[in-house]
Amino acid sequence: MNSANVVAYRVTPSRIHVLRASAVNINQYQGDVARFTSLPAKWRLRRVSAFDASVTLAGSPASIGLYTASFQAGTNLVAVTTLTSLTAAAKMADLTLAAINNTDYQTASEIFVWNHVRHGSAATITLEIELENMA
Repeated sequence: MNSANVVAYRVTPSRIHVLRASAVNINQYQGDVARFTSLPAKWRLRRVSAFDASVTLAGSPASIGLYTASFQAGTNLVAVTTLTSLTAAAKMADLTLAAINNTDYQTASEIFVWNHVRHGSAATITLEIELENMA
């Protein structure tokens, strides 16, 4: 994983935690490209947004998924998503949450971003996740 993926963390009064990973390298071939840490003891994933693409991803095969353990292990939290809608830095995409998020809370201490298919040339995105603290 690229050490430039610094995760920002803030808590809003409504028990919603917002975490952000910037400069996520989506040109790395099949590997963990970012990691979210410092999660609550019990949490529910509410939203995952991708934005700030460094280049247009129209027609790109780049795709990512989110898991509760490294190397696609643990629970799949976000269906594998192709990022073709990110055609400019100002474009955003809310990724499709896996069905498990509607029925089960999680206790994993980290969330890993797995790059399923790389972009093909240098490209980065920003990911922001929203968690509800269930503890």
